Amino acid sequence: MCKFKIRNAVLDDAKQLLIWRNEYLKTGVNGIFVKQELSSQVKWLNKVLDDECFDILIAEYNDVAIGVVRIEKKYNCNVLSWTVDSSFRGQGYGVQMVKSAIHGRHGPFCAVVRSDNVASIKIANSIGLKPIFTYEQLLVFSSDADNDFVKEWVANNSTFK
Repeated sequence: MCKFKIRNAVLDDAKQLLIWRNEYLKTGVNGIFVKQELSSQVKWLNKVLDDECFDILIAEYNDVAIGVVRIEKKYNCNVLSWTVDSSFRGQGYGVQMVKSAIHGRHGPFCAVVRSDNVASIKIANSIGLKPIFTYEQLLVFSSDADNDFVKEWVANNSTFK
């Protein structure tokens, strides 16, 4: 029987998180890629594991890590971001990961997604997030248009559409 689960990240996840981070940055919005070293990743993970404003959740399928969901409590909003391992994309795991990560949590929820990332847009829509505005090549999604995170984005990005 195939088994999906989501769990809290631990320090031993640093190497896999680094692989996903570097993979993501290779396809980043502006084409600038700065490879991070494992020592920096371990230092960052150690810091966020002790930070009450962060939750780093690892999704596993049959005990194999398939992705990560990050939840940052910022401006009274749960700001979501996620990465699905490239070998597991297109199979519906992204939706399952994010839905599992937010299950039982209280919103509002927000996410910032590249405008050309169709899969992440589908994930955001599947959990009830709506596009609130665009800024350059980014879409800002929220479950509630009138929240502090969205207001802060508007205040700091005055050229939004």
